[in-house]
Amino acid sequence: MDNIKELIIEKYHQITGFEPIVEDYEPRIKKMLSTICKGRYSKEQIVDSNDTSIFGNGASGMVFTTEVLCVKDAGNSTSQFIARFKDIKYCSMDEDSIFGVDISAIKLHMRSGAVYRLSTTLDGLDLAQMQELIEHAMHLHDLDGEAEDGQSGDSASDDDVDDLDSDSSDQEDEDGTPEAISVVSSFVKQVFTSLTNPADGDDAPEQDMEGK
Repeated sequence: MDNIKELIIEKYHQITGFEPIVEDYEPRIKKMLSTICKGRYSKEQIVDSNDTSIFGNGASGMVFTTEVLCVKDAGNSTSQFIARFKDIKYCSMDEDSIFGVDISAIKLHMRSGAVYRLSTTLDGLDLAQMQELIEHAMHLHDLDGEAEDGQSGDSASDDDVDDLDSDSSDQEDEDGTPEAISVVSSFVKQVFTSLTNPADGDDAPEQDMEGK
């Protein structure tokens, strides 16, 4: 499908009311493609991106291309993955919170059995809108796949799926719990504990007495 990029941008506009902002800073684009996308995709394939790096150099964030969703972000539920739209079986919304902290995420259920959690979004989109955009890209690739029925290359496609899966650092099986959630839970519990424990000033005399 030659016009898939235009169709995804059209859907983006339908959802948000505006078109995605085109990134034009070449050093940042190159860094995002090499680091987040692992050098597998080109600038021309980018629909939108979100740079979450501290210095704004493209070292981390999200890249939404015509073929895949690439994520490398320590703040995301699954810190790093590359998910091809045609390899996503279905999406689901996992709404949850811990101690009042929202940890909701979109779950991308891959045909390989892996499940990736997406808690961050492109600028201007909430999780529900992000899921809608992903599912639209999935639909376009389903249509494209139907048009190419009868062509060879199934074995090559399977090899690519395994290769992409191996790049993901935080996978979970169906109905499993990702490691990233444990990290979030640990962090929130630490904050909660610090709020309920006595102040540092109250601990000091007790420590002095123990020393005596």
